[in-house]
Amino acid sequence: MLNTTKNTSMNGNSSIEEKAVVTFSASIPSAGEITINKRIADRRAYIENQEECDTDFANFEAEVMAALKEM
Repeated sequence: MLNTTKNTSMNGNSSIEEKAVVTFSASIPSAGEITINKRIADRRAYIENQEECDTDFANFEAEVMAALKEM
């Protein structure tokens, strides 16, 4: 028997001087667990710009939650 699920993926990043310092990804399946990930690509730049990067991640999470409510 074939079982299928629809999956929505979202990606984003926090860039400083055109360089992606932190990348974000999310997977929202039609059923099951939602996954949200944050990967710090440049530790030093992240520490120096943590407030901005964390704000970007909070905004990304808000967009993911908005997409979830639309499904």
